[in-house]
Amino acid sequence: MRGEGARRMRARLPDAGRSGDIHPLLLTVLTRMILPLTLVVALYMFLRGHNSPGGGFVAALITSVALVMQYMASGYTWAQERQKIPYHTLIGLGVASAAITGIGAWFVGMPFLTSAYGYVKLPFIEEFELATAMGFDLGVYLCVVGAVMLALNSLSRIARMSAGVRVPSTEQPKAKPEGQH
Repeated sequence: MRGEGARRMRARLPDAGRSGDIHPLLLTVLTRMILPLTLVVALYMFLRGHNSPGGGFVAALITSVALVMQYMASGYTWAQERQKIPYHTLIGLGVASAAITGIGAWFVGMPFLTSAYGYVKLPFIEEFELATAMGFDLGVYLCVVGAVMLALNSLSRIARMSAGVRVPSTEQPKAKPEGQH
């Protein structure tokens, strides 16, 4: 490792020599246990966002915090190996979902982004409202999560480059072939 940035990074890792790992075990275990709970909270916030505070943006922030904690606890390489969808694809799907939702209102003669709703009853669950605005919220959710993860990817590339690690210019997560875990 070379340079001023690498020297400062080495100075911040006093326990790495003793433990052999720069990722604290307690933080790693806690973040992996908390991730499913955090995703459930994000889903709840997403679903309640049409009648109360919440929605796609708040749910995306909650999800992003959970994913950033995975990166912090387990390291870039570990988290990147588990990333299934490239960040640019998430952002593109989000923009497409929001646009289709907004334009869809035009096809029924309503102004752009006008929301329609109805009530749905699922077995073992209460009746709940289902609105077309959820498509827009889904778009916002995907855009925010994709943008946060893309920013984290860029910051991690800068840190690795300052440490002297060769980093490809167009690094994207790759889907694993079928049968590999």
